Amino acid sequence: MILVSALTLAEILYLSEKNRIGIGLEESLEITSHADNYQIADLTPTIVKEAHSFSFPDIFDRLIIATARCLGAPIVTCDERIKSAGLVQVVWD
Repeated sequence: MILVSALTLAEILYLSEKNRIGIGLEESLEITSHADNYQIADLTPTIVKEAHSFSFPDIFDRLIIATARCLGAPIVTCDERIKSAGLVQVVWD
């Protein structure tokens, strides 16, 4: 199962509107809604509380990290700041 944070969707919206990524929100929602192995992880008060327990410069990334920590899941990312922070397991070669 691949968990996609609701905050990841918000970040996709933001980055696609800034033309920084090649996929938009609608395409992302289409992919996740038609695939059996994707599930959206909602933002919860527990996740926000977890985000409060550590610092990270970008609020989107901080909440995505907190989501992964609460769910005990790794993050798939090439973001060097997330990788080097050591706050969550990162899966990326």
